[in-house]
Amino acid sequence: MKQIKNLYEYIDLMKTRIMMTVGERSLSALYFHVKGYEVGSKEDEKLEPSFHLFHDFVANYYLRFESTAGWRNIILAENYGNEERALETFFVLFDDFRKNVQPTNSKIILLDLLEKIILNENKFLENLIKEISVEDYNKLKLLLNKIASVEFLSDYDEILDEIKILTINSKMIQDCLFLK
Repeated sequence: MKQIKNLYEYIDLMKTRIMMTVGERSLSALYFHVKGYEVGSKEDEKLEPSFHLFHDFVANYYLRFESTAGWRNIILAENYGNEERALETFFVLFDDFRKNVQPTNSKIILLDLLEKIILNENKFLENLIKEISVEDYNKLKLLLNKIASVEFLSDYDEILDEIKILTINSKMIQDCLFLK
């Protein structure tokens, strides 16, 4: 095993060998390994970006006003307490954090789409019905109605993905979705 130089290399190692390094597919287990690493680290590592900013990154990703719950608790909550799913989410978010990727905000995109539909209802709907079938139009209405019952940001992501697939042939909808 190679010599680990910093926390990011340690997380990369855990990602590729989670069962060997952590012992279980669990976000909490990974979290405690990371905490142990941080406590055991003899020097302040100059990581780019600083790992302490990951709390804010995760909070912003999930549209939280603050990060005081910490990245572990936020990711777990957004994954309904499912440790394995939360672990997978962690690695995706961590990769985006290291690459300084700004997350796509599905909620804002969907609310903007709804606003365009509501403000231009007659014209928008007339043009939309020319681009997609009546069946797809009815499915789209059902998806848009699901927005009212969303509890987690991941629900917005799922609705947005379904709308993108459903309206792949609608230039009007695709333009609305990809303007953000």
